[in-house]
Amino acid sequence: MIRFLALRLALLVPTLLGVLVVTFLLLYVAPGDPVLAMVGQDASPAERMELRDALGLEDPVLVQFGRFAARAAQGDFGMSLQRGRPVAELILERLPATLELALLASVLALVVGVPLGAWTALRRGTRRADAVMAGSLVGVSLPTFVIGIGLILVFSVNLGWLPSYGRGETQAIGWWRTGLLGADGWRHIALPAATLAVFQLALVVRLVRAEMMGALRSEHVRFARARGLDERRVLLRHALPGTLLPVVRTEAVRAYTRSKIIRLLPTKKIWKRTSSTALPLRW
Repeated sequence: MIRFLALRLALLVPTLLGVLVVTFLLLYVAPGDPVLAMVGQDASPAERMELRDALGLEDPVLVQFGRFAARAAQGDFGMSLQRGRPVAELILERLPATLELALLASVLALVVGVPLGAWTALRRGTRRADAVMAGSLVGVSLPTFVIGIGLILVFSVNLGWLPSYGRGETQAIGWWRTGLLGADGWRHIALPAATLAVFQLALVVRLVRAEMMGALRSEHVRFARARGLDERRVLLRHALPGTLLPVVRTEAVRAYTRSKIIRLLPTKKIWKRTSSTALPLRW
């Protein structure tokens, strides 16, 4: 185990270095002139050249990359050309909303999906179980932005129960601003969390059902039943724990994917989060 962890930690350095190289090259070869975006068309060539020198854009590529890597290692990600503010400051400003939304969506998907998937495995072949599996197929197939629009249409426009945008009232806990300490914040996070959780919920249901059906046919579960153990104990202590390992692994893999899906939410005026700080940058 220690050797495995040491190997993973050793691979972390070249991985981060590779990410820095790719990120720098993408920014370097990106079309457009950041100086022109900053000063506009009315600036003279001399003014543009002066700004380029001040920003270090005329330095050799290796010098620029070294400066980029050194500042990134210190948490300095440059200035946003659109906002005129440090990118690190923008990220910290939006980070609480992003983490709260992702965490709440994950908890919702697991709390509802695991029992529902186990239930469909135990009641397979019944109409209710088939209806749940049909609903999970729809949840996996629909794009996230379509789910968001549908929830807004039903719960905000038609019923008027929940707000369709914004974060609501927030309270500060040090540098962290959260909306989960008041009822207004929970009302605002309900729709985006449900939107983000639908796909993962459907995936968890199908995954737990498949794993549970395999566990019920396994030798150790049959042996436990042959010993005369209570059926609830057999399911909770022998069948269900084995089904949770693939779910945990899938959740870990989808952590990054979920952060990308969150980008779709604010375009439908549901939520503000970190990915909106993906702005053109230059160091």
